[in-house]
Amino acid sequence: VQVVVSMVVITLFVPCIANFLMIIKEYGARIGLAVAATVFPLALLVGGLLNIVLSQIVR
Repeated sequence: VQVVVSMVVITLFVPCIANFLMIIKEYGARIGLAVAATVFPLALLVGGLLNIVLSQIVR
């Protein structure tokens, strides 16, 4: 369960710092920070919900 959840969360995060910096360079700091402020909590929320669901199924 933990491996699946971690793979999903890592996949939903912005892949790397270089990619995040390119978003800032292309679209500006405001959009870049908005993307980060949206993607990080969303990835953690999806990971948490997936962990709860899979933990109930695997029992």
